[in-house]
Amino acid sequence: MNNNNENISLTKQEPCPDNNMALAIASTIATFFGCFIFGSIFGVMAIVYASKVSSYWNGGFHDEAKRYASKAKKWAIIGFAILILYWLIVIVSIISSSYQKSNFY
Repeated sequence: MNNNNENISLTKQEPCPDNNMALAIASTIATFFGCFIFGSIFGVMAIVYASKVSSYWNGGFHDEAKRYASKAKKWAIIGFAILILYWLIVIVSIISSSYQKSNFY
């Protein structure tokens, strides 16, 4: 039996990777209100990379799209890490200053 569909490739096309835009926006907002302009730089970089994912994927540049999705996630996580580090420093500074004041009396 001869199948007419022999020439049709039935490969499953992989879906577009998650561009991590929600994570990038959350990182930008959290770092802007948490540690001001310095921290939001990382979130903005994440947004820039996240915005490129779909266009590169639709253009057929799948490896680049995956790389940009990965970079967007990395920069958003760095933004959150900066935010956590900033607040740890603030908390330690407050605790140490209150400890030093209490030793003077």
